[in-house]
Amino acid sequence: MKADIEERLANAISNKVPDVLDGILSKCEEQNKNFTEISMHSKKSGSRKQLNPILTAAAVITLLAGAYFAVGQYRAAHTEESVVYLDVNPSFELKANKNETVLSVKALNEDGEFVLSEIEREGKTLKGKALDKAAAEIVYTIADAGYLSGSNAVLVSVDSHDEEKGEEIKTELVSAIKSAMSEKGIDGAVMGQNGFSASGVSDLAEKYKISQGKAALIEKIIEKDPELTFDVLAKLKLSDLYRLAENWLGEIDISRVGTAADYKFVTPDSAVERACSHADIEAGDNAECSVSADLAEGKLVYHISIKTEGIEYECQIDAETGAILNWVSNMVGDIVQDSGADAGKDSVPKKSNENQTNPPEIPGGEIINGIFDFVTKAADEIIKNAG
Repeated sequence: MKADIEERLANAISNKVPDVLDGILSKCEEQNKNFTEISMHSKKSGSRKQLNPILTAAAVITLLAGAYFAVGQYRAAHTEESVVYLDVNPSFELKANKNETVLSVKALNEDGEFVLSEIEREGKTLKGKALDKAAAEIVYTIADAGYLSGSNAVLVSVDSHDEEKGEEIKTELVSAIKSAMSEKGIDGAVMGQNGFSASGVSDLAEKYKISQGKAALIEKIIEKDPELTFDVLAKLKLSDLYRLAENWLGEIDISRVGTAADYKFVTPDSAVERACSHADIEAGDNAECSVSADLAEGKLVYHISIKTEGIEYECQIDAETGAILNWVSNMVGDIVQDSGADAGKDSVPKKSNENQTNPPEIPGGEIINGIFDFVTKAADEIIKNAG
């Protein structure tokens, strides 16, 4: 009986409890396989971890090289390499990078401020332009404003860290400015100079409120004629300085393209012709003439010397009006001097005439004549009283 009950219980349990052994064994095999794959994957991951520092270093080097290049480009684009001074009567300072791109533009006087305001009013900008294009734009506006109508000389002064590069920039700017003047129908002169910072002109420029380029030009003129003073020359227009510098263009370190038209100033040749006419000297008299530019009371004048037949003439002629300011004649040791504008010809010694005879001079003639006059008056008084 008991055995029968145990058999029935065993059958009941067997029927109710599922056979999961095969499933468990199957799961174990899958887990074992997964474990193997995970282990293999971990090994591969380890290999990648060993490569990461190399890739990271390469990436860092690439980034640093790119950053260095970018910084270099930025510095090149924003670092001042050259300074250019542009003078007519308006004066300007332009700073440019090594690519000759304008970084900044500054007016150095009131006329310059007016010109820049006109450029701005037209909606134009000079910053970021090529240096030669910016210079040409300034010249266009200067011409339109009338600054070149009576002062048709322009001065370009370049101060560069690289002197050879500065010479190239000077040549380019002189050509660009000359072309801009021609487009405006102006036949003027463009002077150029390069490399003058070592001459110590910055203090003088600041003292007299002029550009360093103009100060450098004045220094060169004074070196050729020490009697001229900086304080006087600093007050002159550029056209006046051009007239002075023209006397030594072959001797001073400055170049010139074109010539300044004589709108307001008498030419040296015209001044000589006026002086010869004043002295009654004709073309066939074989006169030796010399002329040089100079200053008299702040005015540009031409100093003229004429020598013919033993007679020497010296005079000064106002370069702007053509008036004779003074006249000195020297003939056989005698000096006759006239002063004032257009001094009269009556006092100028005339050329000698070989057939002309002059009465001999009587020593003390003036005293004798005075005595004679006194005696004559006394006799007349006696006769009058006797009557």
